[in-house]
Amino acid sequence: MFKKLVVGALATGIALTGGIGAASASTENTASVLSTQCKNTQAQETQKGSGIYYKYECKSQNVFANSYTDKQGITWYLKGIQVVGGKYEAYYEGRKY
Repeated sequence: MFKKLVVGALATGIALTGGIGAASASTENTASVLSTQCKNTQAQETQKGSGIYYKYECKSQNVFANSYTDKQGITWYLKGIQVVGGKYEAYYEGRKY
């Protein structure tokens, strides 16, 4: 009797979740969706008139300045670094003072 109850509960649980395979997420094509190239971008304003800019810098070594001011007078602040395609990509935000 107990065995039938357990088997019935398991069968009901599997049926309600859509089967065994449907409950797990597929990771088959996720790598193709992700960016695999490190990018160097020009300064872009986050929102027109906001005065806040952003850009990405790509380098082969993990050496980036915490902050610096460029020729246009924008002071850049390092916000994060990630590895992309075997290189290091830094994300900077900046503003003109």
